[in-house]
Amino acid sequence: MEKGDFAIKTKKFVLPLLLLVIIIIILFYLGIYQKTCLDESCFEKALSKCSSAQYVKQRNNNLYVYTIFNSFKEDCNINIKLEKIAPGSDPDLVKLLEGKSMQCKIPKDILSSTYLDNLDNTLQYCHGELKEGILELIIKKMYTLIIENLDEIKKESKEFLKEV
Repeated sequence: MEKGDFAIKTKKFVLPLLLLVIIIIILFYLGIYQKTCLDESCFEKALSKCSSAQYVKQRNNNLYVYTIFNSFKEDCNINIKLEKIAPGSDPDLVKLLEGKSMQCKIPKDILSSTYLDNLDNTLQYCHGELKEGILELIIKKMYTLIIENLDEIKKESKEFLKEV
């Protein structure tokens, strides 16, 4: 085998291998490859660094899927999906929230002090069907509370108006 033949064979092997490595790196940074976390500490470590990861968590018998996408900007992209509502839940609640997700762009400086259970406090950075469903649920509960306490509100309003 001549030197030229060896160089050609090496190029035929090295170039595709190099191309494959570059593609894998690009896919990783685009968030197509997600590290799967099996425990909360793994996910919280990824969350604090905003590195690509996915975690499935059961909370209040509801099944959530959290996915972090790599980001080079000052915000971290996180997808939160309520995969399955607790068995025996109100059918309206299931219809409103189950299978819905929201996309969040949370500033990285907030993430360093945020834990998985405190992600609810970051709702202001999110948009999507899950957020709309949560807000609709809050409005319905507030409306119910107001209707239940209408007599008390009316009574206190009259007292206030007498003082003014």
